[in-house]
Amino acid sequence: MDRPTFCQRPALPRSFPQLQPSIPPRPRQRLDDWCGICDKCCFIDLVLAPFLSAQELAVVFSGQEPLRDKSLVDRFRTLVGVSPDAKPWECVGDVEECQAAAVLAFERPDRRGDPVLTMLVQELGSVRDSARRSAIRLLSLPVPYPDADAVQPTGSLV
Repeated sequence: MDRPTFCQRPALPRSFPQLQPSIPPRPRQRLDDWCGICDKCCFIDLVLAPFLSAQELAVVFSGQEPLRDKSLVDRFRTLVGVSPDAKPWECVGDVEECQAAAVLAFERPDRRGDPVLTMLVQELGSVRDSARRSAIRLLSLPVPYPDADAVQPTGSLV
């Protein structure tokens, strides 16, 4: 039986709470929503970008999609491994996943002119073909939860 991917589910909310927010020591600094500028937000935006439009992701990130923010390009460069900076340790996927997401997002017709994605894919250079193969492999992995339809978000943990 074919299962729809996360983003193909008809009931997917286009706005959802951050499920595992960073927890600053001061309660006043804690966020219930996505900040749109941290490493985790950039990663989440990048991995959803192959499946959702920039407009849909702008809703998730309170009006501003991180991939549309040129000031965040260095964070994205780090995520896809084209920066000498070390990849953030927590709350983000590995470089292979990020490269695959960048290539898939860039190949969406509605994202072809995106300056940040264009720059990232150009900087990937010869890695682009292997990133596409990784994407195909990653997308063909089985769903980790046999009853994924029963999983319901419960809201923010903060």
